[in-house]
Amino acid sequence: MPDFNMDSLTSNPPPRDPAFCSVMTGHFAPWYGFLGFGVLWFFVAGAVTGVALLLEVLILSGVVSQKPFPAWIGWLLTLGALVTFLLAWWPFARFVRRHRGEARRLFRDGQVLAGTFEPPDLLSIGAVFNMSARTRGTRARVRFDVEGISHTAEFFSSRPIDVSPARPCSVLFEPGCPYVAVVPREGGFVPARWRRG
Repeated sequence: MPDFNMDSLTSNPPPRDPAFCSVMTGHFAPWYGFLGFGVLWFFVAGAVTGVALLLEVLILSGVVSQKPFPAWIGWLLTLGALVTFLLAWWPFARFVRRHRGEARRLFRDGQVLAGTFEPPDLLSIGAVFNMSARTRGTRARVRFDVEGISHTAEFFSSRPIDVSPARPCSVLFEPGCPYVAVVPREGGFVPARWRRG
């Protein structure tokens, strides 16, 4: 839950300073947050490359039939595998760019709204109290209104936060972003996914 000055949000009307938005985006969607996805995607890209390489070998083996591969075909296969591997990363790069772009838009154009913590359900209570001391955290739901329409946001934080029912908090909201920033009274913010109702 990174520290930041709430006054920088409330005193500056949107659109806010690009330097501030860039720093907040780095906290909201840090590069190491995508590391796990990147490791998984490495195996996906490797599998796609392997299938493409196999298809290339099968196609080219039909072209040269029983003769041994000439050297230029080996270079062609290597180049094809490299291009396929790089192209397989394109969806991942788009995912990261889109997610960080949404975070930047949230801090640039978002409005600060009043929210309140809701009473935890049984699942939330179990999720918090059944964890080991090393992984214990805070899971909570926040309710906030936008133009008379009620919305909820749910988050999990590794840091302890007082989420007593009806305790007020602030919510940074931008309708085009699937996430909000919940700002508890302890300071900092917690990313949360929101939904209508």
